[in-house]
Amino acid sequence: MLFPLLCYSQDWKYQQNQWNKRTNNINIFKGVAGGFVFYGQTAYPEEYYGPEISGLFNDGAYGLFIDVYLKKFIVGIQISDEYYFIAYEDDNGQIWKPRGFNDSFSSRTRSIWLSTGYAIWDQLYIKINAGIRNGPAESIFFKNATSDMVASGFDFTDPFNYYNLNNNELPNFSELDFSFSINYPFDIFSQFSVVPEIGYTVNYSALMLGLGIKYNFESDEN
Repeated sequence: MLFPLLCYSQDWKYQQNQWNKRTNNINIFKGVAGGFVFYGQTAYPEEYYGPEISGLFNDGAYGLFIDVYLKKFIVGIQISDEYYFIAYEDDNGQIWKPRGFNDSFSSRTRSIWLSTGYAIWDQLYIKINAGIRNGPAESIFFKNATSDMVASGFDFTDPFNYYNLNNNELPNFSELDFSFSINYPFDIFSQFSVVPEIGYTVNYSALMLGLGIKYNFESDEN
């Protein structure tokens, strides 16, 4: 009479152990991705005194990012070197721009972005990014490029082409910006995926294109 009861109790204990093992050993870290992004500015000041705009990526930004995939979530960080044409009106109504076109290829601004995302379908992630833009800042990328290489057709000898004259030049620049993007990791081989990304920033309506490589951690789920 006790033998069947003993057998069933042992079997239930085994199943219980397997269930505990399954739930306690699920890896929440799904992967990590790193790559680069670049932006093309599409919104300019209404009274535009800058160089001729002949293409989408006349002005923009270049950046590097790292994203960590946690279950269906993404958390990440990005740093970008920026060459936007930025016009800023201070409290006195004076307009200036941190991009000086002063014989150097630099807007003298940089942004650090914090990202969060969620998988809305399969591996399709939507991301919301918040960034702090500061300047002046020394360029990380393309330090040896000159202003003539990026501002073709701009008359550097005409003082009226400069916003930030000595009487209204501000010592620094800081602002908050937001961007939205989507990405979809495509498995390529083994534990690696390629991650294309496309997005849009708010302040300068910059189109963002990105590409990364994701390393997928092995999961303990069976």
